Amino acid sequence: MELMLEGPESNRQVGTPKSHSRGLHSRENTSESGDFQETPMIQKMPSDEAVLQNGHRLPVPMPPKHIINEGVALYFQYCHKQPLWLFDPEDLARPENCRSEVIFGILSLSLCYSDSPALEGRTDQMCRQYAEAARSYAMFRIAQGNVNLSTLQSFCLIAMAEYIANDTHLARLHIGLATNLAKCAGIDIELHEGKFTPELEERRRVFWSIHLLNQQYAPHSMQLNMLRDIHSPKYMAANTDYSREMGMKPPQIPQENGAFTTRGGIWVYMVQLSTLWSEVQQYVSHCASGDTTPPWSVDSGYCIIGAHLMDIETKFPTSHRYDSVRFQEQSRAELNRDRGYWSPWLYLQFTYHAVHSVLNHPFLYSWRPQQSAQLAVPNTFWKTSSELALIHTTWTVRLIDMIAEKEYQLSDPFLGHAVAIAATVHLYYCRAADPVVRESAQRKLDTCTTFLSDLASKWPRIQSLVSLDR
Repeated sequence: MELMLEGPESNRQVGTPKSHSRGLHSRENTSESGDFQETPMIQKMPSDEAVLQNGHRLPVPMPPKHIINEGVALYFQYCHKQPLWLFDPEDLARPENCRSEVIFGILSLSLCYSDSPALEGRTDQMCRQYAEAARSYAMFRIAQGNVNLSTLQSFCLIAMAEYIANDTHLARLHIGLATNLAKCAGIDIELHEGKFTPELEERRRVFWSIHLLNQQYAPHSMQLNMLRDIHSPKYMAANTDYSREMGMKPPQIPQENGAFTTRGGIWVYMVQLSTLWSEVQQYVSHCASGDTTPPWSVDSGYCIIGAHLMDIETKFPTSHRYDSVRFQEQSRAELNRDRGYWSPWLYLQFTYHAVHSVLNHPFLYSWRPQQSAQLAVPNTFWKTSSELALIHTTWTVRLIDMIAEKEYQLSDPFLGHAVAIAATVHLYYCRAADPVVRESAQRKLDTCTTFLSDLASKWPRIQSLVSLDR
């Protein structure tokens, strides 16, 4: 499928904002423009959108302007860099000029935070309908060979909305589509190093948002090895030999400055830690498949991930550290005024402790003593890892208490997953022989389950986790 490239000249002629009409340049950096030109969506639909609606393929009509404006405002309050960074406020200053799939995608994510009486009891249904509408438009773009940057943005929004709705298979499908389209369009390669135009920055934000989705929610990458034996091909883990670098460079990290937050850039560290989380998922998968490499081996995933974690912690800026930002001392108004900083900061805190909790999870190693002597766990490792799991899950409970005290509303469902991991560790210690440890673990487990139950009322994804606990 050929990607239609919409040049900036044609977009300026119709006055469309830069964020949703620029074409995706190919790897050869061509600049031809397609014939399609966008016009304001609400006032007069572009021809392909009119065909889509006239063919009765769109599930819901475009909502009234006040609903769209509310959805955009809620998006920047609760979804901007929480976790995706796709737009900046000026990009959506005129929603009527944005592509329909972008508007529907934004509404599918943001309307669950609306307190409008008109939407009461209907937000889940409407968010699903808007996600379906965004998907219809985006897939129609692909069918017409008319893909541009807004198509990738919409797939990111759709995937996030589907994950929240617990449609994980669809979410993975659209993450894969966004990833492949980005590669076909060449935005995964940096061709303008050192330049920081708004257009280039937007492309970089899209690339790194897709990367975050892949690390956080996509299935594990595997490579099919059939070179050794054609009659017995095997899936192998994706190559993680960091010493074998390629000559091509990925897009530069998008710049964060004072226009977005007064505390400096933090989103990039969230993307970095999501990459380490992907490695943790791979490690757990290897353990579940019967990997016999002991975690205390220098070649084990346990040691490699631990080394990366310590390296990240060493290089993490002092200004973003727990003791420096003093979350507890911030007013509720300040926390909500700068959610683009505090939500990524909370992600870093929860995920940091979740990595430690998973790596040292008692359930991960409790089966090994029942196997052969070669798989037995040394007492020293068992004692150290179990203590680390308890320490870091205790920190997770402290973070929950901090959030509850400040009445800070989370907007990243992954944090619910991190809390569920902590709950399973405390569940393990509820069977401890020491009554003090047992009672403390029960209190912490109750805190986790209450917190998850509150999140479940808003996110079907978390509701499925709560249902598993029951």
